[in-house]
Amino acid sequence: MAESPFVIESTAVRAGKTVAVGFWETGDDSSPFMVARFNADGSPDSSFNATGVVTTKVGSCDDQAAGVVIQADGKIVVVGTSYFWGQGSQVTVLRYHADGTLDQDFGDGGIVGVKLGSGYDQGLGLVLQDDGSLVVVVESGSPGHQWGMLRLEEDGRLDESFDTPSLVALAS
Repeated sequence: MAESPFVIESTAVRAGKTVAVGFWETGDDSSPFMVARFNADGSPDSSFNATGVVTTKVGSCDDQAAGVVIQADGKIVVVGTSYFWGQGSQVTVLRYHADGTLDQDFGDGGIVGVKLGSGYDQGLGLVLQDDGSLVVVVESGSPGHQWGMLRLEEDGRLDESFDTPSLVALAS
């Protein structure tokens, strides 16, 4: 069996469709986010980008998905980390329509980037709330080593009523 360059980090299921997210291991520090959707029988869902797979490049080097939720309307929300040469990384949240195209009504062209500190920031997971907002679990490498949460409105804007970002230093 051939080894797949697709590294799966998280999955979600809704209405008989399974979505797997991760990254495409290119071997040259340019891995994009990868989203794949499958039918109930395990076959690639051809109604999702015709191939069942979408890749999205955000950072100047690797992008790595860490979590996924599927909204009731079929939109797919992915959280992860985008790395930039010489600039560290950012928390990245992407939202796709059910057909695999980026949702232009979310963030900037379907993408929200959040820089928490001056170094390495990571998106670790997310939860969809009943009102459509998203709570995102994050980790920031500077200053110090901190983790916490931020909340995004349904359109991708930071929710200012939430203590955003709320970060707590981890004890060593």
